[in-house]
Amino acid sequence: MVKIDPPKPKKKRGLTANSLAKLTLPVAQSEFTETMLLGMAAALKTGRLKVDKLAFSDDVQHGLRAIVRKTGTITLHAHYEIGESRPMLKVGDLPGSTIAEARKITKTVRALAAKGIDVQDGMLPRLLRELREQGENWRP
Repeated sequence: MVKIDPPKPKKKRGLTANSLAKLTLPVAQSEFTETMLLGMAAALKTGRLKVDKLAFSDDVQHGLRAIVRKTGTITLHAHYEIGESRPMLKVGDLPGSTIAEARKITKTVRALAAKGIDVQDGMLPRLLRELREQGENWRP
């Protein structure tokens, strides 16, 4: 009597859930730069990218997000938690302000929110004025 082995299932090409789980890729810290954001804005404006907007989170300062719109505008926003809500506060535009300034403001906004102070209750203009006056000597 001849024994016939059942056919072996064909291997699927590409990544499967099991192969993805086995992958351990090193995660490098990435930060967005003005050059990268301006390049994305140009690509959206010219139509090379077919989306309405792109959002990038900064790995250097937690809570800072850049939103690049199809019109070519780039806005920087600070996300923070106050009570049960998670509001978003615009902290700058590119060009016009720098990412370093936005990181400082985001750090301060998040520190105030951790103490229960909501900067959207009229404190933002004062905060921006004081940061400009202090220059590089400010402390969160």
